[in-house]
Amino acid sequence: MLQHILIAHAERRDTWRFHANEEIKDEIKIGQGTVIPEPEVLRTMLLAGAGIGLLPDFHAAAAIEAGFLTRILPQYTCGSVDAHALYPSHRSLSAKVRVFIDSLVAYLSKQLD
Repeated sequence: MLQHILIAHAERRDTWRFHANEEIKDEIKIGQGTVIPEPEVLRTMLLAGAGIGLLPDFHAAAAIEAGFLTRILPQYTCGSVDAHALYPSHRSLSAKVRVFIDSLVAYLSKQLD
């Protein structure tokens, strides 16, 4: 894989860790190269054939399903991405915020299935 152009997201610019069954199985040190600050921009570059990169499942799932991206090393995962919904604690949770959070959870769950 080191013969390929690797494009890193800013959060994983130095090392890519590959997990199998919750254990780190392999690490690749990423040399100086292209570092992209936004996953959507990284996705666009990968779709254009610029190289190999790591994307969260919810950014890559539709492109993989459509055949535009190919998942390599499917036996591994590369960790998880945490998502947080923040709102002021001094207020009760409004119906709008509750609906938004529930919709977000449903959307992300669907993307990961």
